[in-house]
Amino acid sequence: MKTRTLNNEIKFKIAESIKEIMAAKRLCHNVYLEFGFISSPYDNGIIPNETEACSKYIIATDGSGDIVGTVRICIGHSKTLNDWQESLYSSKRKLISNLNPDSIFEVEALAVRADYRGKRISWGLYKKALKLSQTLGLGTAIIGMDQKAYQSFVQLGWHVIQIGPPKYYYGSMTIPALLPINIQQSVVATRNQTYNKYLAA
Repeated sequence: MKTRTLNNEIKFKIAESIKEIMAAKRLCHNVYLEFGFISSPYDNGIIPNETEACSKYIIATDGSGDIVGTVRICIGHSKTLNDWQESLYSSKRKLISNLNPDSIFEVEALAVRADYRGKRISWGLYKKALKLSQTLGLGTAIIGMDQKAYQSFVQLGWHVIQIGPPKYYYGSMTIPALLPINIQQSVVATRNQTYNKYLAA
C-alpha cells in the first residue's frame, strides 16, 4: 500500500505484519502508561483489545523504520457509544440510531513517541485514517477525544458533532463525537484552506 511522507522522513502506512502490529500495541501501552491513561503496566506490555478482529492499525515510521506513532480503527463497533450509552444527548439519539452499523468505525488508541511529539504525527495518522475509511466506503467515525484534541479538531476545520457530555475516561476529560466522513474535506475547505491542502495531498 502506498505510503505518505511528512518532512521527507515520516511515513504513514497500514500495519501489515505481526511485528508491526505488536510494536504499535506496545507503543500505545507505553504512552498511555506515561500519561496516566492506564494506572499500571500490563504484564505483556499490551493493553487488551476486545475488538481485535475488527481492528486495523495505522503506523508512522521514521527514517530508520522505527514506529513512532500509531492509531487504531475498529470497523463496525464503537466502545465510545457503548460507554456513553446512558448519557448521550437526547438531541443526538436519532442521529445515532440512524447510523448504518456496517459503515461506522471507531478511531482509538492514538499514541506518539515522546521525541516525535509536536511534529504533527497525529495529523498524518488521522489523515491516513480518513483516507482508509474513504477507500473502505465507511461513513462515520466515532471518537472519544480529550478536550484539547477536540478543540484542535474544531480549529483545524473538521466537522465534529459532540454527542454527549465530557467525562473522565482513560485518564482525561473526554468528549464523545461523530465525524461524518463523506463531507469532511468539503467542510474543511470552507474553514481552513491551508489544512485542506494538506488533507487533499
